[in-house]
Amino acid sequence: MPTRSIACADCADEKQLLERARFVVLGCTPAGRDGTCFLMYEDPCEVTAAPCEPAPESRGAGKRAHARRREMPGDTPASARDAAGAAGAAGAAAAVRAPPSSPPWDGGVPPAATAVIKRIEGFFATPYDDNGGKPGGTWTIGYGTIVDAGGHPVTPQTPPITEAQAEALLCRDMEGAARDVRLRVKVPLASCEAAALISWTYNLGGGSLGKSTMLTRLNADQRQDVPLEMRKWINQEGKPLVGLLRRRWAEAAIFVGIEPAAACVRAWREIDSLDDWPAF
Repeated sequence: MPTRSIACADCADEKQLLERARFVVLGCTPAGRDGTCFLMYEDPCEVTAAPCEPAPESRGAGKRAHARRREMPGDTPASARDAAGAAGAAGAAAAVRAPPSSPPWDGGVPPAATAVIKRIEGFFATPYDDNGGKPGGTWTIGYGTIVDAGGHPVTPQTPPITEAQAEALLCRDMEGAARDVRLRVKVPLASCEAAALISWTYNLGGGSLGKSTMLTRLNADQRQDVPLEMRKWINQEGKPLVGLLRRRWAEAAIFVGIEPAAACVRAWREIDSLDDWPAF
């Protein structure tokens, strides 16, 4: 059973993060008199997802529906502290190669892309502020959707939705991200590579993809550079966050061929600080 040693004061926040990532939190046990405790959790099952049907160009809220965050300020390392972690991960990046078992991408939304979004975002039937009321937050519903079925921004007054409605909105928005990847990536992709890029683009938007060094390296067929380029985008309001580092690692792991559920599980198990970037 996985456990995590954390400060007791942070237990509620960490429990929420784990539950949003679809883990089952079993309990919290005091570890001693030093103010720490052990948070116990488990992964209940493998994540599966049905492929999304391609959406017409005019369907849904338009091309910008999936650009759901303004978290990452530019395509530069998040901080000097992060630079040390990136340098330590260089050896892992050198081993990255196109996964031989992944089929060629057909231009749609691979199930792996939908699975990782559902795992990381979690389902919320009612609107919530994705930054917990702090500056920089966005009103969100379902699986991280910021534009409702009618094309209107999500607000606190947006009516609740079912999980089936949330999945329909997710497929709509994921098709927008897939469209951006199709337009901007000029080299053939394996399905797992496309899934990772679509997940990344869904979170950050097509504009971020278009201006990223990651895209430049990828279009030069320097795929081994993609994981560490993904890693750079972990800032919210100018501050690097461990939660976003976990998300970027999971996407990078999927890019190199790791199964999506395993990638998410490892990201939450093995990354506890901004200096962490486990080898794939």
